[in-house]
Amino acid sequence: NDDILAKVLVNESICLELSIISYNMHGYNQGYQTVRDLVCDVKPDVFLLQEHWLTPSNLHKFEHDFVEYICIGSSAMSAVVESGVLRGRPFGGVMILVNKKHKKYVRVVCAAERYAVVVVGDLLILNVYLPCEGTNDRISVCDDIFHNLLFWIMKYPTHKILIGDDFNAKCTVSDVILKFIKDVYLRRCDSSSTGARKQFTYFNEGLNCGSYIDYILVSPDVMTSHFSVLDPDLNLSDHFP
Repeated sequence: NDDILAKVLVNESICLELSIISYNMHGYNQGYQTVRDLVCDVKPDVFLLQEHWLTPSNLHKFEHDFVEYICIGSSAMSAVVESGVLRGRPFGGVMILVNKKHKKYVRVVCAAERYAVVVVGDLLILNVYLPCEGTNDRISVCDDIFHNLLFWIMKYPTHKILIGDDFNAKCTVSDVILKFIKDVYLRRCDSSSTGARKQFTYFNEGLNCGSYIDYILVSPDVMTSHFSVLDPDLNLSDHFP
């Protein structure tokens, strides 16, 4: 499973060093214990979580189970729930957890089905989950997501940028992803890190294969002191933090 850990410096009259973990939970029940273990072991300042699979009525689980954090996110199942009886497996959803010790620096920007945005100090943090292969109109959905992200980035022109995401694609082979990275002048933390790097951040045990599809991207003015893909002792997701 994919645990992506990055430490960045944020300035707002004082200098804050934040530890940030991006993680695709592959469902709240699968990912909960890994997040809880990381809270105890790593004590990150920010979690960027994708695919919690919770319905709108169950989003309160984050606030109940992670009382140390401010919780900002959304369900991807609102339309399905509103249309009637829930059928099929749950899907999607993003959530940002910010440690309450930084409460005075936090400003909630927005929370949509596939992305959430917050400000911590002068750092604009975006949590993104792109559609996987086989999704209807995948390219147009990605275009729409990146258009909206660019809107929010332009709304905060003096802020530094950090994006944690499950791109569901290698960013080196996706034109729409590469264009966004180039347009916003972002750099990949895994590429700039001198530390050891895993070969993949997603692994399918059934097919015995993996791929590198989860990233943390930052603007050039963000100082990154450490980056690693984590391998927790207990991880029921098919991604690594």
